[in-house]
Amino acid sequence: NYSCKKQIIMICLKGVVGLWPARQHLSRVLSRSLATSNDDIFDVVIVGSGMVGSALAALLATNPLTSTLRVAILDQKPQSLQLAPGQYPDLRVSTITPTSLSVIQRAGAWGELQPHAALFSKMQVWDSSGPGAIRWTSDDVGMPHMGCVVENQLLQSTLLAALQRHAPETTSLVWPASLAKLSLPHHQQQQKWQQGTAGTPNTGGGPSCEGSQGAKPSPSSTPTPGSGPAASSQSASQGTEGQSSSERRAGSGAGPGPGSGAAAGASLAVLELQDGRVMRARLVVAADGAASRVRELAGLRTSGWDYHQRGLVATVRTSVPHDDTAWQRFLPTGPFALLPVRGGLSNIVWSTTPAAARELEGMSPTQFAEAANKALHDPPSAAAPLPLLAQLAGGSDRYQPPPLIEQWVGTSPKSFPLQLKYAGRYVLPRLVLIGDAAHAVHPLAGQGVNLGLGDADALAKALAAARQCGADPGDAVFLQDQYERPRQAANTAMIMALDAVKRTFALQATPFAALRSLGLDALNMAGPIKNKIMQYAMGL
Repeated sequence: NYSCKKQIIMICLKGVVGLWPARQHLSRVLSRSLATSNDDIFDVVIVGSGMVGSALAALLATNPLTSTLRVAILDQKPQSLQLAPGQYPDLRVSTITPTSLSVIQRAGAWGELQPHAALFSKMQVWDSSGPGAIRWTSDDVGMPHMGCVVENQLLQSTLLAALQRHAPETTSLVWPASLAKLSLPHHQQQQKWQQGTAGTPNTGGGPSCEGSQGAKPSPSSTPTPGSGPAASSQSASQGTEGQSSSERRAGSGAGPGPGSGAAAGASLAVLELQDGRVMRARLVVAADGAASRVRELAGLRTSGWDYHQRGLVATVRTSVPHDDTAWQRFLPTGPFALLPVRGGLSNIVWSTTPAAARELEGMSPTQFAEAANKALHDPPSAAAPLPLLAQLAGGSDRYQPPPLIEQWVGTSPKSFPLQLKYAGRYVLPRLVLIGDAAHAVHPLAGQGVNLGLGDADALAKALAAARQCGADPGDAVFLQDQYERPRQAANTAMIMALDAVKRTFALQATPFAALRSLGLDALNMAGPIKNKIMQYAMGL
């Protein structure tokens, strides 16, 4: 068997003298062949090639410990691997924190993306209901910049391109592909795992390489066959049919059919595509967004609520360049953000009511500019005097008026619904949720993609640890310890903070508005506290 062959080959290699380059080459080939022992089995199948799914794949490809894993990425639509910025920036952008930027760098995408990113070193936040304001600079937190704004499409393309540069032989791009059915290990196995997780978690401080039964399985070993099909699987139509011959390289990874190799793959995850193709995986990663089909098929529930708002986005030209500053004003309907983007232009993310969003979407460029300037520049609605605390400290002197908006450019403004949604569980045997599939948040602080990149980074490190110590990459106890617990703690804290800020600024009664204005001025004066808040938001 493979285990015996590996021992024999390694013994022979150790006896070879003076052939170190050949020994290295044979070791790499052997490692790659042992990543999957069957042609129709993938180590990792990532469903969803958005920014988070692509980041995970690129991180796996650039890490020597995981670069030989056999990885497939599925998506409903063909995706571009070429960086092709348009004349005007795309509407959908993300604010990237320094911590997330380091993830992008390690994924090998920053060099290509950097010329099209807009770095910013200043940020101002103020309230439309009072004169209070708070302003940060990168010097306050000892950083050269506070983050950058990138177009989602460009970030995704550079991550996919990095993936193809680093692991073209072990990566399969499967699109267009629509998931029809997902079969996970037998329900009894899941019950057994759930009972096993009731014990004390690992607190050793280092990677736990033990499987659910305390064993250390080889990464090359095929799991013991289960006793039946998955309990949670449904049929559904999703996305475009067919496949792209130029970009899909999953020929050997698509199984011959549901009945083939049933014994070998009974305890693996099985993905049946709408066109009849079948894929088997040691780990399925749901990176398919807030409306995750994978999460639904797995039977994982979510909690949350609809904010009954829409986030309107637009690319605009301003009267003066953005001066590397991100602006955000809290309005009664929600926050209004004016963010720097490439070419000296700016991007608006405006949380408002569905009716107002529809009206704004139908405006001409100049009409839209008039409405946006009113939201951004109108004097405070509360006629309260400047708080005494701010008068004493001169806190309001740090407020700077944002530039005037002249018109929208490029694509006309569009909007999307705002919601809070989070899964109570990120892990099942052979399954992991990342990004919006695990948590969708309000965009008021631009943290959504940063949380998702944090997920991708943590999962990539967990899979590297599993590979290093010979653990099964789909072992639920290992993934719960190395991925789910730390990421749920970090994500829950940020979700609660964002929702608390949103609800705090939604209170418009005069006493609340006065207290809020006073609080902003007080924070603006309290340097250490103010800087700690920004460091947390930057992921530092």
